[in-house]
Amino acid sequence: MQQKMFVTTSIGISIFPDDGEDVSALIKHADSAMFRTKEKRDDFCFYERGMEAEIAKRLKLEQELRKAIDSDQLVLHYQPQIDFKTGDLLGAEALVRWEHPLKGLVSPDDFIPLAEESGLINQLTDWVLKNVAVQTKRWLDEGYSLRLAVNLSVKDLMQEDFHTKLEDLIKRSDLPPDVLELEITESTLMDHPELMIKELNKIKKMGITVAVDDFGSGYSSLNYLKKLPVDVLKIDRSFISDIESDPNDSAIVAGIIALAKNLGMSTVAEGVETEAQRKILEQLGCDTFQGYLVSKPVPPQLFTEQFLTAEKVI
Repeated sequence: MQQKMFVTTSIGISIFPDDGEDVSALIKHADSAMFRTKEKRDDFCFYERGMEAEIAKRLKLEQELRKAIDSDQLVLHYQPQIDFKTGDLLGAEALVRWEHPLKGLVSPDDFIPLAEESGLINQLTDWVLKNVAVQTKRWLDEGYSLRLAVNLSVKDLMQEDFHTKLEDLIKRSDLPPDVLELEITESTLMDHPELMIKELNKIKKMGITVAVDDFGSGYSSLNYLKKLPVDVLKIDRSFISDIESDPNDSAIVAGIIALAKNLGMSTVAEGVETEAQRKILEQLGCDTFQGYLVSKPVPPQLFTEQFLTAEKVI
């Protein structure tokens, strides 16, 4: 069976005699530079003094992250998604946090890229999906109805058995598929559009909702967008932050909302922090929003108290 292979190149460069006076030192330093390059992929990097210490620090963090996945140091927080028209809770985005025993709460900006580079991202996603399924089932059994969104990596979708793992998870958890929403960033979709169309179609056939995250931040091909089995466009927060003062942002958001409606998709505005932003987005016809205006991501118990048992969300 023929399969497409996606190959990236990472090059580390060291220069004689500044970076080493023998072959062994030059190769060692070039390897250090290559390790830095792998953070970006498809790039090159020259050796700089101090790289070894940085690499040692990252390798230690990688070992700690591997342990964290296996020893329940990870937790999920949930950020509510609110219907513009009614003010009701529609769902939530599940966001993973790392409670390091010594360093405290480690930022996702630090450990998610590390998981991508080290190959741990598939294990991390498996952990998130498993625990989201458990929490979703608990809330459904308690009589609450909502959809939970989970972020995916391109490496997740490149697994041959990913859709099979999803099917098994839904069956084991006894979940209706439509309570799950899988989010893929716009840049991921456009890097491998043909593969994404194929894999997302498998997911859509299960009844799972598919969303494009950070929409507008990349360079989408509208030709591919119309072919993608997508239900939701999540408008990138960079257009929301200045929407009150920048008419260009307002025009772009209006265009995204119109595009989504014409393609039969709904829209979610990310990063809504002020009432003025909320009103503008509502006037433009956006469907749903999330952001600090309502709440930062919170642990499940607090989410239950604030948004599921409360009489009114907003």
